[in-house]
Amino acid sequence: MSGARSIWPALRKVCGVLCLLMALWFFLPIPLLIFSIACVVGAAGFGLAGLVLLRWDRFCRWLKKLWKKRGMRVILTVLAVVLAALVVLTGVLSARVVGGMHQPESDADTVIVLGCQVRGDRPSRLLARRISAAADYLNDHPQAMCIVSGGQGSGENITEAECMYRGLVQRGVAAERILLEPDSTSTRENLEFSRKIMEAHGLQEPVLVVSNNFHIYRALQMASESGLDAQGLPAACDWFVLPTYILREAMALVKYRIFG
Repeated sequence: MSGARSIWPALRKVCGVLCLLMALWFFLPIPLLIFSIACVVGAAGFGLAGLVLLRWDRFCRWLKKLWKKRGMRVILTVLAVVLAALVVLTGVLSARVVGGMHQPESDADTVIVLGCQVRGDRPSRLLARRISAAADYLNDHPQAMCIVSGGQGSGENITEAECMYRGLVQRGVAAERILLEPDSTSTRENLEFSRKIMEAHGLQEPVLVVSNNFHIYRALQMASESGLDAQGLPAACDWFVLPTYILREAMALVKYRIFG
């Protein structure tokens, strides 16, 4: 017991420093104009955890004072239960997102590339990775057909489908192998509208859904609910934005399950 007690303070400090470093990690995407509520939630959560661990004795004394006040025991207990539930839920969903980042090799004859932001008429970093991953697969599987799916949003001079079409052709994919779906505005619409194109052109399942690695799990969930027999092809994501996108996906899964 005495050995464990002597190790605990040092371990607590190490964990506290690691939490603060994780908090800083969530700020790394901001200089690249990549910002979401996940940046704030991740930075705040890990930052608070780090400060608590580094100031553990003060934190415990503060809790004891609050515990003695009338009515605070119920409030603190409820807060502790809610916080624990949120941490567990976030951990479970994040684990599922990470698990979806590793997919078995596929030999599908139909490829659906999900749209992502276009800056003017050029692909964003995430979309460029999707285009590259799809091009590699299509060049290795010359029998496969491809559907590029994505409409035109704010700040986009062309549709996401058109941007992906150009990128694939530039990477050696024959134009006649690419079908454009230029009307969708969400992942669900990407998949539903692409399924209609498959039916119209007699394309076969299973399909290979191409997206960034952190997005594959949710995309495949939606594909299944859209009636598609789908597998995933994860495109890489820059290391400095990965924690933000994993947390954002975990939050998106909650929204997806509640609101559909």
